[in-house]
Amino acid sequence: MGKRRRLLLDKRNRSMPLIRIFSWMAAAFLLVLQQTRHIMFQQEQQQQHQIPWGSSDSTNSSFSATQTKYNNKHDNNNESSAQPKRNETTKTKIKRKPSYQWPGISTVDIQNLTRSWWKPSILSRPKDWWCVHSKNVKKEGLLYVKTPKAASSTMAGITLRIAHRHGKQQVKEGDDDDETISEGKTTILPCNSQHEHGLSYRYKDRNRTQSFLFATIRDPAQRAISDVFYRRSNRQLEYNETQILDTLDDGDFLMSYKLTHINVQGYQLAYLTMKEKEKDDDDDVSDDDEEEEPSIDVSQLSRETTRQHVADILNEYDFLLLVERMDESLVVLQFLLDLDTDDLLHINSKSAGNYAMLISKETCHRIQPSIVSDATMQYLSSSDWHNQHYGDYLLHAAINASLDRTIADIGPERFEKALTTFRQRMVLAQERCKAHAHFPCSSTGEVQWELSEESCYDLDWGCGYPCLDELPEIPNRDG
Repeated sequence: MGKRRRLLLDKRNRSMPLIRIFSWMAAAFLLVLQQTRHIMFQQEQQQQHQIPWGSSDSTNSSFSATQTKYNNKHDNNNESSAQPKRNETTKTKIKRKPSYQWPGISTVDIQNLTRSWWKPSILSRPKDWWCVHSKNVKKEGLLYVKTPKAASSTMAGITLRIAHRHGKQQVKEGDDDDETISEGKTTILPCNSQHEHGLSYRYKDRNRTQSFLFATIRDPAQRAISDVFYRRSNRQLEYNETQILDTLDDGDFLMSYKLTHINVQGYQLAYLTMKEKEKDDDDDVSDDDEEEEPSIDVSQLSRETTRQHVADILNEYDFLLLVERMDESLVVLQFLLDLDTDDLLHINSKSAGNYAMLISKETCHRIQPSIVSDATMQYLSSSDWHNQHYGDYLLHAAINASLDRTIADIGPERFEKALTTFRQRMVLAQERCKAHAHFPCSSTGEVQWELSEESCYDLDWGCGYPCLDELPEIPNRDG
């Protein structure tokens, strides 16, 4: 038995190195598998940050296929793509597409423009340093540039919510111009805030030590489609493919040069610039006598000039929010202004299928879903479109990269914890308060000003705030 036992032990000892080798190989395989899964997860996360094209609305909208004039006009520079056929009746939503893959925007351009909005000095600022109560409303306080069709009503409501929740006690001291409170009474006055549509250059002389300038930016194609549909909804006009393409191809409609005051490659870039158009001697001429200005081919403008406009905006603003990454943008805003999570809670102001107030007529109109045909989608992917809106795409790409850098500087774990808390609170807010948010227009299209005045800060901004204020409390900071 002793000899047999020794033979077995010798055999086992000789096999031990092989067992160890197989064990090491198995461990290495598991490690590689784990790393592969991690890489795949990161790729999925990056895809979530890619900018979706068009509306997420699921409601269908009818289109009539008519002319074919766009078949040969657009995409001549893109031979690899099929020409849109205007006699097809296929309808589709603009689909998710990888961002920044068109010619003209290089990684180097984006890297040169990328910045971080987070600075260590933010931690040493006094609490609510941005909350002021002065008559310099365009120079101090929260200055939100309300870019049309870029979550502007939602963000206006959030701005008002922040201003009201961080307002300070004030005592009326016989100021006849101030009708907000009675003389000798104490009340909470909201912080100074600007939250209406208007040219951004009015803030060029702001007090930087007592103001916070910010704006929302949206994917150019998605914003344009939303703009077209919303304006036509206001006029109660029917939609067809030709009219939509005509409007998208009308630079004066989308660029609104008289509104934005500067000719650059992109509506949002022009809307956000601090450069005011120089007045001409003919500016005093009435609209009836004024000759129509010729359209400007912005695609021929200098790319270097456009890049400088983008750089100026990134340096001028304290923060720029990305609509396609709204949750992350709002949480970054929370860190920059040292806010509580509940300061950011909101019920969306406008969505397809609901009704919105046409203030000039005090009537309600149904918001049409932004659904486009294949031909329209292809035009929005064409080199013609991208060249016309190069500045907006570059600005959008730079903000997207800057958002990533800012989150990295805040600290990924710290940021992720705050983001999770915000999303949990938003779910609770929708569940408990959506039914209690009364907008100026009811769900059936009836005007209901009295109800909305009790529910909203102003117009359709911040509706549902009384309910949001009563949600169960949570710790103020994410730690």
